[in-house]
Amino acid sequence: MKLRQRIYVLEETEEDKKGYLEEENKTEAMCEGLFEFAPAAIVVFNREDRIVQAYKQTERLFGYTSEELLSVDHDVLLPERFRERHREHCRGYISDSHVRPVGTGLELYGKKKDSS
Repeated sequence: MKLRQRIYVLEETEEDKKGYLEEENKTEAMCEGLFEFAPAAIVVFNREDRIVQAYKQTERLFGYTSEELLSVDHDVLLPERFRERHREHCRGYISDSHVRPVGTGLELYGKKKDSS
């Protein structure tokens, strides 16, 4: 392959990367929008059980701001009597991760900032 052809291939590859990144950013923004306006409280937490993202409905239902929830243990949103069971459920979910509904057939309980 000639040098000029190689340069063209590299430039094309960089353009492709930019296009993929733009598409990924659009998809991420769309998902963020769906979560932001969902009728349910949604939080995302990491393997250390720390909240890394909290959406608007979570603020409305629990009385915390997103900033207050970031980096705290997600247990803050659970009544004490349900915490250990919930942790066991999460450990099982992480160790055997596959797509499945969460909370199906269960009543879910939460604890608001005012402790109600």
